[in-house]
Amino acid sequence: MSTQPHLAPELLVRIFHLLPPITQLVCLSVCKSWHATAKPMYFSQISLLPKTNLSLLTSSLQTTGVFVHSLTVKAHNRQVTYERFKDLILCCPFLLQLTLDTVYFEWVWLEGLQLNRVKSVSIGDVSWRLGNDNRYFYRVAYQHRSTIEDIHIPCTCDQALQDEFEGILKYLTHFENLKCLRLIHGSQSVPVYFDTLLNTCKTLETLVIELGHPLYPPTASSLSTRPKSVYKSMRQLGIFLTMFSIEYLQYIMDRLVNLSVLDVGINQSTLDWERDNRNICNFMQRTYLPFIKTLSRSSLTIKMNGSSTMGDLSAQFFCTNEEIKSVHLQLDCSRSERTDIRLRTENGNTHLNLLFVRSLYESIESPFSAHLQKYGTHIKSLKLNISKYVTRSLPLDIDFVMRHCRNLEKIYIAIEPTYPSTYSLTLSAAQNNDCYDTVSNFILDGGTMTTHLIPFISSHLLGLKTLHLINCKLLIDSKETVFDMTKLKFLDLFVLDAYKLATLRAEVDTANKRATELEEKARALEAEHDSKDNELSNLQSRAKELEESLETAEANLKQANTDFREADLRAEQLGKKAVKIQQEISVWDKKNADLDSKYQEAKAEMDELEGQMEGV
Repeated sequence: MSTQPHLAPELLVRIFHLLPPITQLVCLSVCKSWHATAKPMYFSQISLLPKTNLSLLTSSLQTTGVFVHSLTVKAHNRQVTYERFKDLILCCPFLLQLTLDTVYFEWVWLEGLQLNRVKSVSIGDVSWRLGNDNRYFYRVAYQHRSTIEDIHIPCTCDQALQDEFEGILKYLTHFENLKCLRLIHGSQSVPVYFDTLLNTCKTLETLVIELGHPLYPPTASSLSTRPKSVYKSMRQLGIFLTMFSIEYLQYIMDRLVNLSVLDVGINQSTLDWERDNRNICNFMQRTYLPFIKTLSRSSLTIKMNGSSTMGDLSAQFFCTNEEIKSVHLQLDCSRSERTDIRLRTENGNTHLNLLFVRSLYESIESPFSAHLQKYGTHIKSLKLNISKYVTRSLPLDIDFVMRHCRNLEKIYIAIEPTYPSTYSLTLSAAQNNDCYDTVSNFILDGGTMTTHLIPFISSHLLGLKTLHLINCKLLIDSKETVFDMTKLKFLDLFVLDAYKLATLRAEVDTANKRATELEEKARALEAEHDSKDNELSNLQSRAKELEESLETAEANLKQANTDFREADLRAEQLGKKAVKIQQEISVWDKKNADLDSKYQEAKAEMDELEGQMEGV
């Protein structure tokens, strides 16, 4: 009997839940206890793919179908008929979630089937479709409305909803146990008002609504007279607004008292933001930022198209706010200009991500300097993307960036290769004695560096842990350029790719001289190939010297560039010629020995003939 301790089933369940399905399948074959624990999890989610053998799957589900909780049909399977699909559904009596993500499966097949435990139905990624398929989807969901807790409405303005259920709101009133609702697509002609939706669906815990529709119907009274009953069940909310609305956000904060996750997306007009800028800033400072700190997670994404001073001013407001723990700034140079502001809160800490896309196509002035001068001290992560459309610009001064971003921890500069490739952004660094110990990561991808940049990094960024210099060009005008990195005591990773340093030039010259020497030796060996005994001894000594030279050359040539390869090939050819010459000499020696023996035989015959002649 084994004395090894066994893991508790509860612990195995928690471990197996973290494993991918392919690994769970392996666990089924380990032992009986693992098989019994992993089997319910492995068969809990079934996906029907185009090449799935439906007969084999149905046969397998005869014994394992009781474990299936989720069934997803991801694509068309030509084996599927109504009878086979019906058998597949009947093999899963405890099915809770059903997703038919294909235009070939008709929801009409499910109209006559009783899914007594199903809680979630979805039409999958084909939610843009309109027509009969959606009509049958709504019918199937309505048929099981007493158990449905999660539903994804493909389109709120679907004609099927208007014809059979008098609209989306009338349809949702029949789902008394609805906890999760997703409304992604719709039309302004058929608005779904947020307040009316909450009053219709009173048990929601998760709501995703990205329609951009108003808060109240236009016939409702003013905000001050509207009743605001508390909505206690809501835990997670994802919503999209067409403009920044203080009323909308205040409504959410006042009514959804138990909210723990809030995701808000806004496509902001610069004119509306400019008109309400002061009110928005006051609201954010006094109300919204303290509120989201009480949530477990939240995000606020504001997008502004085009170049706007309001985008710059709003970013300055967020950056200099004391509630913000860290700021990550991304500056892109491209033809299409926009501003993205993303406020993210998790576990009480608020982080800010800024994206500015500005054009350098018409101007050589860098748009980055104004941002860094205003709120650079609050930035901890800086990412600069220079598009290939930027054909002219002033050199990017790294020292200028560091002087205005004193708390910077990560720097990433990406410069796309220009087309035509006659221009590349130059990165330089001024000479001063300031040290920027907060920077731990520095990544440079592309561009042309001056000779001052590497010394600047090695003498000023003393806290560096990782340094990446990728696809860069280095301006070097002498052989005396030396890069001393002995001061970077914390450097753990240094990546150098597609990079040519001046310190390799001396090694290249030495390699060229050695290659010339090998060529001279090869010529000498070729000239001596007709000699016999003396030439053979000289050839052997030279061949031995050549082999020693080749071994030394191979060890050194591994450290140099591709310029050494020609000498390597010539050395190999020379070795082959030496062997060939040795073979030829041995052949000639054999021939000489044969000729000598023949000469002795002929001489003996001549002597014999002369004796015979004398006797005659």
